Amino acid sequence: MASATKASAAHREGRYRARVFVGGSYHQEVRSRLQDIKAAVIKAGFVPIVADEVQLERTEDIHHETMALLHTCRLAIFELSQPSGAFMEIERVPDYGTQALILFNTPKASDYTGSRMLSTFVEEHKASVEMRSYLQAETAKQIVAEWLERQRKEGFG
Repeated sequence: MASATKASAAHREGRYRARVFVGGSYHQEVRSRLQDIKAAVIKAGFVPIVADEVQLERTEDIHHETMALLHTCRLAIFELSQPSGAFMEIERVPDYGTQALILFNTPKASDYTGSRMLSTFVEEHKASVEMRSYLQAETAKQIVAEWLERQRKEGFG
């Protein structure tokens, strides 16, 4: 996305409880997955915050800026089917009081848990982190919609 159309990192749309950080791989070949999640977030009445859509004053500060973006969101959704830098953000979720959903696209229906380190992290923080697998984009959108509705009912959204 051209920087002229990116929002400033200093500008935060929506209120804290309405903002949803959307993270994962921003590589072009899988970017559509994040766009699908973003669309589902908007449809559910929340405000998506997608890091690569935010204009950074200094790209060398990307780690700090993405952590600051996550810190301004009550909810977060991570699409981890492809390797990405999202693990640094996921690690901070419990510290920030953020509720998170982690999604994986899997070749067949399964309860894929990712790496042992990630599955252990999710188990240790099951009150704030949920991990789900999906086969098709439509299923991922449905998981997102249901998760956001549950967060709203539980007072997080």
